[in-house]
Amino acid sequence: MSEHAARPPGSLRIWSLPTCAELATIRASGIRAVVNVSSAPFASLYEPVELAGLAVVERPLTDVFSTAPALDAGPEAAASIDYVEAIDAAERDRFLEAVTATRDFLTGGRKVLVCCNHGKGRSPAVAGAALHLLDGSNAAEVYARLRALRPPCHLSMLTFAAMQFAGERCAEASAG
Repeated sequence: MSEHAARPPGSLRIWSLPTCAELATIRASGIRAVVNVSSAPFASLYEPVELAGLAVVERPLTDVFSTAPALDAGPEAAASIDYVEAIDAAERDRFLEAVTATRDFLTGGRKVLVCCNHGKGRSPAVAGAALHLLDGSNAAEVYARLRALRPPCHLSMLTFAAMQFAGERCAEASAG
């Protein structure tokens, strides 16, 4: 396991779209950044005063992760799947933007909430890819950390293909 993989997950939370009451609790817990990957814009859900003090990044993603077959046995059971072939370019760009925003918030010392409608497919995929970028965690480590962060998350072959895609694209950007 990488050096940082054992870090307590307190700086990263994965959740469904919060209610107004949950949003207040989230802010009270010290979370100062939200990456929303649902199709519901925060401006349509919350009053500006409810969002005060939060940095919000919104990159709506299609719910493809929770519709792919689950990996109950862990990522080593995953067959090879090509994220680039499975997902269109605009969706891949939004995914990568959500992942890098999450990573950048965490690197900047902020506690981050990554949310989607139910907190089971898109948000764990984004959070997992961000963890991979942060400390080089492999698929098995990310799988264990996501299960600890959000036990009901739906992890699929597509989740780990997306994580690999994000790692490759960020490595290319750093090298280029």
